[in-house]
Amino acid sequence: MPSHYVKAGVAGVILRGNQIVMIRRKYGTNKGKWCIPCGNVEVGEDVRTAVRREIKEETGLDVEVGDVVDVLSTHHSPERSVVGVWFLVKEKGGNLVAGDDAAEVQLFPLEEPPTDMAFEADRKIIERLKTTSL
Repeated sequence: MPSHYVKAGVAGVILRGNQIVMIRRKYGTNKGKWCIPCGNVEVGEDVRTAVRREIKEETGLDVEVGDVVDVLSTHHSPERSVVGVWFLVKEKGGNLVAGDDAAEVQLFPLEEPPTDMAFEADRKIIERLKTTSL
């Protein structure tokens, strides 16, 4: 891979009333911090398939992918950027349980998200959700 690159990422916004499902990251530079369930799109994979896969791996939930909440560019380092697509997703089944690279999964009120968040972009998404009816 080139030394400077942009990846495609997806995230699934799971709401239960005024609460949002978030995971505590198990690995990497953001280990121990909270985020909206997310991951990278694999080569040849559709973005909606990717978000369903990531949600299942990280939360144990089966979801139906809905509308796009937002698309943001994030710059994790001078060499690496991600274009992320946050989708609103609706639970269809499964059990809410941490899996894959999630150490923990928890519901947080939109008005009181965790202070130790992994990504500033997720904070922007939560602010948007507080002021937008979806």
